[in-house]
Amino acid sequence: MRWLRVRRPAPILPWQQPAGDLCIANQRLADRQVRAAEGCGLEFGGEAEAPSDDPGVLSWDSDLDVSLPAMRAFVKAARAGGGRLCVVERPVRTGSLICEPPGPPWKGEPTRLMGLRLGASERPVVLPPLGMAINPAPIRGQPISLFLTVRTVVTVRHWVHLLQANLAAILPELIGGLLFSARGLLWTWLRAPWRAGAGRLARIGRGCSVHPTARLEGCVIGDNVRIGAYSVLRGCVVGDGAVIEDHVSARASVIGPGAHLANWCLCNFAVLGARSSLGHIGCQAGVIGEDAFVSSFAVLEDLSLTGNVRVRDPGQISGAALADSGSPFLGVAVGHRSMIAAQVTVAPGRAIPNDVRLLPDPAGVLSRVPDALAPGTWISRGGGLVQA
Repeated sequence: MRWLRVRRPAPILPWQQPAGDLCIANQRLADRQVRAAEGCGLEFGGEAEAPSDDPGVLSWDSDLDVSLPAMRAFVKAARAGGGRLCVVERPVRTGSLICEPPGPPWKGEPTRLMGLRLGASERPVVLPPLGMAINPAPIRGQPISLFLTVRTVVTVRHWVHLLQANLAAILPELIGGLLFSARGLLWTWLRAPWRAGAGRLARIGRGCSVHPTARLEGCVIGDNVRIGAYSVLRGCVVGDGAVIEDHVSARASVIGPGAHLANWCLCNFAVLGARSSLGHIGCQAGVIGEDAFVSSFAVLEDLSLTGNVRVRDPGQISGAALADSGSPFLGVAVGHRSMIAAQVTVAPGRAIPNDVRLLPDPAGVLSRVPDALAPGTWISRGGGLVQA
């Protein structure tokens, strides 16, 4: 079976790059597609401007991320059913950028065709979930439940979708990495059982320096990574050469190659691009581009108390200038090579373009201090000091 990559060149803001060039779990989306296709024995047939009508050719949009387990389930169903299948999703929630997960066409609810189809078919395939259900703490007294699956399919047409794709890719990456290294994990525990608590169910690459007080739980760590004292990482994918300082707390996040997390940094449900630096306070539910810098005491807000966070939509999805993100919990997107200085606060859902420097109001920074300052109480005002 051959597969074609159908070009979807629309740029994703704020990075001004097509989805295929952006990273998911520290891999370019285009490379992830190749890896998933090779894992299913598919032959690459080149790129095309439109899907193929050939019943033996799989058309795959360049902005669609499909995990290897999901692709295997799709190919198996296609071969067993004589081909001509597609993946569908439930429609976008009203006014929202977030789509329901792929699945069967629910009765009375129209489904939307996604960018993975064999031939010109619109006959949907059911991808049975494969994962686990969890029940986190209730919100406002209302119980909630989540189902985590390794059969993930996400269309990336907005930075919110890129965040979703990264978070969805974490579980398949962890399960794949940890299962294939099961023998190594067992040998590590048998060789040094007193240290097993520091690296429970973690695959640690070559040349890493992990402080004995650090805790790694359910993580895949690349090569030459440095992790400082009392840092806690749970469910994270960390790229080669990353530096994680002391007392860092990171959960369900993707940390890029060469990235840096400063002391006491908080990084939850976030994506940190290659060679970027994130200071205290940190980032939640946001995406930081490559070679970016967020200073300590810069605040990237991540919660709206008056409803769902609204984000800029250039009209390619909802057709409106602002769109409902579908969630009250959402952080900030930062472009490549951008810098955010201390004391700058960015509202949730905002996207900072590439190559931008954000500085605080100069009037709020003490810049003039007299050589002879009398003892007493002084107030910073207008860049100088006035006596109280």
